[in-house]
Amino acid sequence: MARLCKEMNSLFSEFVLKNLRLCGFHTVVDFLEENPENLVRITKLPYKDIVLLRHNIIANFSAFQSSGKTAYNEIVTNSAMVSTGIERLDALLGGGILTGNIYEVCGLSGSCKTQLCLTIAMNIALSLKQKVYYIDAKLDFSSRRIFSMLEEKQIAETDVTETLKRIEVVRIKDLYQLFSFLHTLRENLAQRELESSFVRVIILDSLPAVFFSFLNDTNNEGIALKSQLANTMKHIALECHVAFLLVNLASRHFDEIENLPDPDLTVSSVQTEVVKPALGKQWLHIPSTRLLLKKVESQVHVSIIKSINIPLCSSCILNIKDEGLV
Repeated sequence: MARLCKEMNSLFSEFVLKNLRLCGFHTVVDFLEENPENLVRITKLPYKDIVLLRHNIIANFSAFQSSGKTAYNEIVTNSAMVSTGIERLDALLGGGILTGNIYEVCGLSGSCKTQLCLTIAMNIALSLKQKVYYIDAKLDFSSRRIFSMLEEKQIAETDVTETLKRIEVVRIKDLYQLFSFLHTLRENLAQRELESSFVRVIILDSLPAVFFSFLNDTNNEGIALKSQLANTMKHIALECHVAFLLVNLASRHFDEIENLPDPDLTVSSVQTEVVKPALGKQWLHIPSTRLLLKKVESQVHVSIIKSINIPLCSSCILNIKDEGLV
């Protein structure tokens, strides 16, 4: 639900918003559920202004009837296919990254997940001249790496500077900072006249980093927050016509085959290796497309292991070069 902000109504001054937040009122639902007399005491506003604010919020945030045709036309008009700048990857994805969706790249440690995200961010900022948000949850974003990739491409110095400016890095230390940024981002994207409205791709590197603190959670708070994060990202992706590209870890599992047909075979000789993404079964269905990365010498094998519109097991091979993945 939308957070209270001064853009909603001129009566929401900094003083009023500060008092509301101190009392635990952050969203329009919090405001509407509270007794008007109590809001008068908290905000110091006249009763008639509180009533006016309630009517204004209800009018702006209530659900209205809309036909399926209207919704379809809106999607067709505002959706976009964003090229990753990597020809083989674009072919695998059916043209590129489609807005309104959540994509995930997963793989074992050292499988070039971050390298792929850096390459995509650079290509979008350089070729499409679009702003890219890079949410750095590991606090290891390397602008020097992007600079060196641009130098290898022999890009002019002025273009290098402009490209780096278009990649906006947001450093977060925990899940709550991520939620705060996403709510602010949603408000900015809703203002079409702002430069931020031209954002099409938001990269989060990486998911496990923001959930590590919930590993030994005994009250299942992490499960609830995962659902909340998924809902928030899906809402932003659909409402603001952007795409999320998430980085996730993967772990290696070995499944043993029972009832061996040949008694000479040992269990260890017929173990099958399975690579599974992190964050558990709850997260498995969240991304619309999941890519599995596997590094083999100077190449990265990319496979589709989940998708709503791409055949499973489709794959491509990317080469690791000084200018990024190609």
